[in-house]
Amino acid sequence: YLCMDRIDLAEKAEQEMAKMDDMATLSQIASAQVCLAKGDSGSIKTALSIYTELQEKFGDSVSLLNSLALCHMVRANYSESEKLLVAAVRQQANSAETLVNLLVCAHHKKNSSTLINKYINRLKSLAPENVWVDKYCKLESSFDSLSKRYAPSV
Repeated sequence: YLCMDRIDLAEKAEQEMAKMDDMATLSQIASAQVCLAKGDSGSIKTALSIYTELQEKFGDSVSLLNSLALCHMVRANYSESEKLLVAAVRQQANSAETLVNLLVCAHHKKNSSTLINKYINRLKSLAPENVWVDKYCKLESSFDSLSKRYAPSV
């Protein structure tokens, strides 16, 4: 439901899961994902709390580090987010999700275009079928086509 941008339905499904066992790990993850999707400060605080508890209970995983990083990104805490994403890269260097999140962080932190291009090229080579890469390449191609069409003749 969250992928379909139906937070209302995701919330109902999460509530049904919580009725069965609100302390189950899957219920906790669903609750945190719904809170993250809501995006308001109270929901983000709840998501951050849930993810932190899961981290303390199970340790770091790439998925958990990315989720924590997203919570910090929504709060515009890009430095903390970047630290978590760098830890995720150490665990799994070829995670497309982590690289996309690093790109977002780098953009918001106004990092150099060299670093951003490094992330883009790495993402293109590691996951050429990734949705973000596909959209980026299409936009890049459109831009190139338009710039050639409208470039002043010299």
